[in-house]
Amino acid sequence: PVVSMALNIIDKINLEKGDHVAIFGGGKLGIVLACLINYYQAVPIFVISNPKMQQIALQKNIFYTFNDDEKANEEIFAATGGRLCEKVVYLCDAAINVEKAIDACGINAIFCVGGWLNTKCNLNLQYIQDKNITVNSVDNCYGNFPSALNLLTNGLIKVDDFDYEELSFNDLDKTIPQVKEDQPLYQNIIITFE
Repeated sequence: PVVSMALNIIDKINLEKGDHVAIFGGGKLGIVLACLINYYQAVPIFVISNPKMQQIALQKNIFYTFNDDEKANEEIFAATGGRLCEKVVYLCDAAINVEKAIDACGINAIFCVGGWLNTKCNLNLQYIQDKNITVNSVDNCYGNFPSALNLLTNGLIKVDDFDYEELSFNDLDKTIPQVKEDQPLYQNIIITFE
């Protein structure tokens, strides 16, 4: 589902070769999206505060991987030669202020909210209108399963190097209450049946 949702986001932002695409947050989804953007010959810029995800992104050749701090937008400005990004994706699980993502948009940019929104997200409509930003969203992984399977089976996108934990189905009632709220965002949980 993660690869299929990333493909839906790529479809929604009308990705073109050479585009600078800032991705704010997202853990696995953000990394998979950045890898696909690389594959389609655009330039991903990944902004996330989780050091483990930053390291995985760098290992997957996501050259522009920045920490979510006060310097992130300065680094995006430098990486784009001052033009900012043609496309910006804000992933709903991002613990990043949405205004920072809007700031990364260039004039006439496309801004996409991706994932499942579970909190309120306030956008400054005046700022969006001043920059002539197109806003859209993706909240599902339907429609791109065949393409996602093709990318996975041909080894073009690899997700097997993400950390995972195996849980026995018989132990779920004991284990699930111990799972931290943000753990599923950064770690695969595989349930085994015995």
